[in-house]
Amino acid sequence: MDKETGELHTHTRPATRNQPNLHEYGEQRSLSSKINFESFKRLLVRWIVCCHIAFFQFENTFFRAVLDFLYPGLDKYLPKAASTIRKWVIDAWQAEKRSLRAELKDAHSAISLSFDLWTSPNGHAVLGVCGHFISQAGRRRTVVLALREVLGDHGGENIAQSLLAVIRDYGFQGNVGYFMADNAESNDVTVDLILRVLYPNMSAKHRKARRLRCFGHIVNLCAQDFIVGEDADKICRKIQIAYQNQNYGEVQRLWKQQGAIGMMQNLIRYIRNGPQRRGFFRRIKKGGLLAEWDGLEVSLSIQFSNLNTTALSRDSQY
Repeated sequence: MDKETGELHTHTRPATRNQPNLHEYGEQRSLSSKINFESFKRLLVRWIVCCHIAFFQFENTFFRAVLDFLYPGLDKYLPKAASTIRKWVIDAWQAEKRSLRAELKDAHSAISLSFDLWTSPNGHAVLGVCGHFISQAGRRRTVVLALREVLGDHGGENIAQSLLAVIRDYGFQGNVGYFMADNAESNDVTVDLILRVLYPNMSAKHRKARRLRCFGHIVNLCAQDFIVGEDADKICRKIQIAYQNQNYGEVQRLWKQQGAIGMMQNLIRYIRNGPQRRGFFRRIKKGGLLAEWDGLEVSLSIQFSNLNTTALSRDSQY
């Protein structure tokens, strides 16, 4: 339309087009191209890993039918067995690991480590290791280096062997910085042994300075002492064992010994263990001077290290 006269002008289609039509778009995005197929594999593996998709889903005929509807002909590019997907994931992991090794080698700082040993719900001792460094591009990086099962005792010597294996696997044994871990004595031994092996000439004072302590764990211990009181670690361990054995009568008895805090814990557990009781508690409305307490909900369990507890919260998602 002409802004001055208001006359409508007919537009003709330009001779050259930058945007393909639907038919041409399908041809340009064909997975027959090696580049496109590798990109497809990378995106697929990323989705599988990040969303915890079971490998056998790709054997599901309904899932494959949906993909074939969205992209006719895609079925011939999809693996027909879960074992193929597993191989794709392993290959992608190995490629990412090689890339990470190169990045650590070119880092502009020493590689500092944080680590923690914990027991999984199915009873495996797992050591988690993270690396912290400044990349070649000047960016602060935090990466997961390993999640490895630790066999045998949980002493400092055994943990040190596992950590040394991770360090040597990535090849930065000559560029190790500081260590961050919980306040367990075994971690003191772990750091000291690793630094003795990697830097035999380092003094005891400098080895001690390289061992940093996790502030979150310090707060955790303070919370345990505040809630449980004397012998908190021993009592919390008993409570944890009772939970693992599903001996909830023993859990209730141990909490009852902790006075008012323990009685509140047992009351909240009693409310949470029945949908009728939870619903009744949620509907309580006092109003007036107590209106600010309306809408409270018993929250999910909060875990303080080896201590499980519950709490009251407002507008909780349940």
